[in-house]
Amino acid sequence: MFRSKSEVRVLVVDDDKSSQRLVEKMLKKLSFSVTTTCSATEALVELGIDRNQSRNSKDFDLIISDFVMPGMTGFELLQRLKASPLRNVPVVIMSSDNIQDRIDRCLSEGAKSYLVKPVRFDQIKELRSYIRKLGD
Repeated sequence: MFRSKSEVRVLVVDDDKSSQRLVEKMLKKLSFSVTTTCSATEALVELGIDRNQSRNSKDFDLIISDFVMPGMTGFELLQRLKASPLRNVPVVIMSSDNIQDRIDRCLSEGAKSYLVKPVRFDQIKELRSYIRKLGD
């Protein structure tokens, strides 16, 4: 069953509010529903993975996370997600750092893509291909 664009839910995880708002704005321009968190720990709660503080778990179609964040990195979040029941939800990592070893590690751990900031609208549009439920 395909979802319409407005039903596609994306979680954006970034401690940098300006970067978070930019990505959110681009996703909303594509008519996606966007939820934002400022940390990987907060994302785990939002996703219902942190059982100690679990909110009502939401069904996300795509997760976009910054790599460098205080506490838990985006790479650690990726590893937690891939070891959870949400392992099939596509994860995209973004970072200001264009470090090939880091990119390779993220992709080998299951990230669908690695975007170098500042993220461009054409890159966000390409992420639609990772959302299998998207219908036109």
